[in-house]
Amino acid sequence: MDLGDVSVSYDVLVTHDHHCLIVYRYRKRVNLERYEYSSLFFTQSTDFQEWDTPITVGEETPGLRLLEKADGEILLVGRNGYAVFDESKGIGDVYPIPLAQTPDISYWDGDIYCFLDRDQRLSAIGIIRIRQPHQEIEVEGLLFSRLGGDDWTEPEYLTRMGVNIRGEYPKILYISALDSYLLLVRDPDPRIDAYTLYMSTDLKAWQSPTPITYSDDDVNTCLLYTSPSPRDLSTSRMPSSA
Repeated sequence: MDLGDVSVSYDVLVTHDHHCLIVYRYRKRVNLERYEYSSLFFTQSTDFQEWDTPITVGEETPGLRLLEKADGEILLVGRNGYAVFDESKGIGDVYPIPLAQTPDISYWDGDIYCFLDRDQRLSAIGIIRIRQPHQEIEVEGLLFSRLGGDDWTEPEYLTRMGVNIRGEYPKILYISALDSYLLLVRDPDPRIDAYTLYMSTDLKAWQSPTPITYSDDDVNTCLLYTSPSPRDLSTSRMPSSA
């Protein structure tokens, strides 16, 4: 699929019934000051070789990440909102994610991350950044909130041994085969190119963190887990946008 000289943002989801779904949009530079953005496109494959002709599913989108619930419902999520996604109907009503409006929550897209918890509730974590004297910015910690019914819970910090978990570019998923959450964050010190992996069964008590250090600054980190049996857990993947 050749889109020409454009910048593409996309997400890939392998569903429980082994369909591969891709949503994407692209932007093309019009001049030095302006970009032209495409609609949101969708395509899918059942064998990872032959792909359906891409279709347009919407002009406006809350984001580009796909999440699949246990009942097969697909959510399209972003920093500020989420919607139910249907390939035949397109994008449904967009609902806000209140955590994104919390004071001092970073405005960067990569600092709000949505996931499904153990009970299939849509949840979100976001980075609190406090501006310090001399224009320095301190990462205060990660706030967590989940959707219960029509309301989101009050944000609370993720902590380990009473101390806020600090980090940037958070990614988190729940793995049913382990009955645990995995949380990956980057060290907030820009001079350190290191990541930390945390594990918890309840988002409250976290095991000793595992440091991960890379020498390549361009590494694209993600959480990837493949189950030995499709009945236990399908492939869970959280890729970064290109």
